[in-house]
Amino acid sequence: MAAPRPLELVFREKHAFAGLPHVSALTSEFLDGSVGLTLAAACKFGSRKLLDRIWDSCCTTRADTDSAWSIRNYLRTDRHYLQFQFRCSLLEAVKTGDEYVVEWLFEHCTDCYVPVEVVEKAAELGKLHILKFFRKAAPLRQQIHWGGRDAEKAACRGHSNVVWWLLAHAPAQRNVGNIMSAAVRSGDIPLMEWLIRNEFNRHIHDRPRISDAVLTGNLEVVKWMYNHGFTDNGDEALMNAASNDDLEMVSWLLDHRIGLDSIGAFNSALRNRSLKCAKYLDEHYELMEVGHCFEQAMMIASNSELEAVKWLVEEFTDDPDIDLFEPVNTFPDEPSTVLDAAVENGKLDIVHPGLTSLRDER
Repeated sequence: MAAPRPLELVFREKHAFAGLPHVSALTSEFLDGSVGLTLAAACKFGSRKLLDRIWDSCCTTRADTDSAWSIRNYLRTDRHYLQFQFRCSLLEAVKTGDEYVVEWLFEHCTDCYVPVEVVEKAAELGKLHILKFFRKAAPLRQQIHWGGRDAEKAACRGHSNVVWWLLAHAPAQRNVGNIMSAAVRSGDIPLMEWLIRNEFNRHIHDRPRISDAVLTGNLEVVKWMYNHGFTDNGDEALMNAASNDDLEMVSWLLDHRIGLDSIGAFNSALRNRSLKCAKYLDEHYELMEVGHCFEQAMMIASNSELEAVKWLVEEFTDDPDIDLFEPVNTFPDEPSTVLDAAVENGKLDIVHPGLTSLRDER
């Protein structure tokens, strides 16, 4: 192993060591702690010279290993440790997108394979040039484990170009339904259309859910799913829209008769302090195929905010068929009435003489 240039200059003046190059090399090794870095740690610096220095300092056969323990005894003599370092090093190089370092690793770790988690990380980070390098280099030496969740993770991050490339150039077993669902969550309509246009939807076992699209708040994606027949989980979709305080989404879903059998949308709106959605759902009560559980709604409201409780009282107290203060079925150690729940949760502004008198009158 050649000594660094500064050390060579120092030893040049030491004529007694002129014929002993190993002395300068050993001195360099003693002074330089960089050779003690793992290969993965060295990859963070992006220096091929540093990688060369670490590689050259390692023993090449078991017979050459030092008696003292050192990671340098194993990098080039233990194929399992080399594979471990190859994986960790690739993950570091992928994070920075350093193809220069990836190339070095492929040149020196010729018997190692690229595990699927490395491919997934490159796809997730949108490092298409790294994936292309893997494919180009694989036939020569390394085995690349494509598939897993590579395309799904790319779709989650909005890297549609990576998804297209993986499906076109790196065939492997993948869950297309998960890829479609990831595209839905990221709002990538062009990718969703491309998957259907290329008939990938024929391989979908777990259909993407419109309820997931609702969570994104992207009405255009929800409309696209509706137009293409992806209307499963409609009741959950309405609950999600109400939970998100998304009145426009709630209105659109009801207009298209999605989620009409949702038991929990009204309560979800109250639970998440979306009073406007709760009011809208009540105004369109005739569309719903199931009724509200007003006693449960009152309990939920008592844990959220005073305005919701006031609205429930003002709106429904005079209805002879509704008892907002009726006990609900709970576990033995839980409050069963709205007033008990309010006290337990410290909502003292809800425990008002006016509410108590209303309860007593009923």
